[in-house]
Amino acid sequence: MTSASKQIHKASAKSRFHASILGSLRQLAYGGSEGACWSTTSGKMSEILGMHMQGCDSQSAIAILGQAVLKSARIIEYSSSFPFAIGVQISCVPNQEVTSNGASYAFTALPNNTNCVPMTIYENDATTAESMAWRAQYPEYNSANLETQGVLNVQGEGFVFVSKHHPVIDLLRANKDVLNADIDSQPLIDDQWVSNSPPACPRAR
Repeated sequence: MTSASKQIHKASAKSRFHASILGSLRQLAYGGSEGACWSTTSGKMSEILGMHMQGCDSQSAIAILGQAVLKSARIIEYSSSFPFAIGVQISCVPNQEVTSNGASYAFTALPNNTNCVPMTIYENDATTAESMAWRAQYPEYNSANLETQGVLNVQGEGFVFVSKHHPVIDLLRANKDVLNADIDSQPLIDDQWVSNSPPACPRAR
C-alpha cells in the first residue's frame, strides 16, 4: 500500500446518498433487471466521497475502497408511490430480510408510504479491538484476495505455496498442537514461501 492509502485506511468516513428511481411500471418492466437500479456516476467516486478522498483520482479511490470496512448503513428516509411493497437490494449490504418464496432484500419499502424514521439495516463488528488489530497487522488482505494474495497454486497438486506473511501462517502457528505440525519447522523457499507440506500448509477454504 502507498503512504496515501495507509492514511485513508485509518480514516473513518461518513457519507449520505440520495437515490431516486423514477418511472412507470411499464417503463421499469421494459428496462428489465437494470431498469430499477441506482449507482454512482462512473469516474465520480472520489468526488462523491469528498474530503475523505482528497488527492485521489477515481481509480485510486476504488482501490482504497477495496480495503474499506462498512461499519453501518442506515436508511434515513424513503418514499415509495408504488402500490405494492418493493424489495431493495444494496450491493455492499447483506440481504437480511427474507420473503416466503426465498427472495431476500436489504430492506422493504412499503406501498404508498413515506417513512421518516431512520432505521439501521446493517452493522458489523469491524470496530472491535480484535478486528482492528487484525486489519492493522494485515492491511493488504481482505475477503476478496485472501486466497490469492501471497498464494502460489501448484497445478495438479492438493496444496499451495503460501507467503510467510500470509494471515494463515499465524493461524497455523497458533494451532500447531491441534494440527500436530509446526509451521516454523518447515523450510522456506527463497526465504519467502512455505514449502509444500500438505499437513502443515493446507489449502484454506
